[in-house]
Amino acid sequence: MYAPPRFTTFDLPEHLVLLARHEASERADCHPRTLDSLINEGRLPVVRLGSRVLVRMSSLDAYLDARRTPPVVRAAPAPGDNALGPFLADRRETAHWLRVSTSALDRWSRAIDNPDQHLPSITVGRRHVRYRASDVAEFIDRHSHPATHGPLAGRIA
Repeated sequence: MYAPPRFTTFDLPEHLVLLARHEASERADCHPRTLDSLINEGRLPVVRLGSRVLVRMSSLDAYLDARRTPPVVRAAPAPGDNALGPFLADRRETAHWLRVSTSALDRWSRAIDNPDQHLPSITVGRRHVRYRASDVAEFIDRHSHPATHGPLAGRIA
């Protein structure tokens, strides 16, 4: 089974682990073109960060489970529940988490006049930039696109 590389100092909840398309195709045991077809047909929800198209591990697992068994209705977490707590990730950890370059991360941190593209950061000391895990999770949710067809239609998972 696929295990993403560990560069973070804390465990990420499964719904926040992002996979590149080739990693998702390995996890699904299919060809990357098959995965691209699922994305293009709107059967698999994706996260679009700039030109990057990423798949949430939970979305992929939900799609694979829905193809195997009838869907299970799960209760949504209560508002305000945050499994991440007050964790701060450094610049390199956050860039790896989002599968983008640190320069793209810096550009999103400076995009104050465009709230959809802005990723809040915290400066610790003179040069160290940190990101709250909850802010990164909200950023991922803002850039998530639900599936339009198939067993996950209308869901981000």
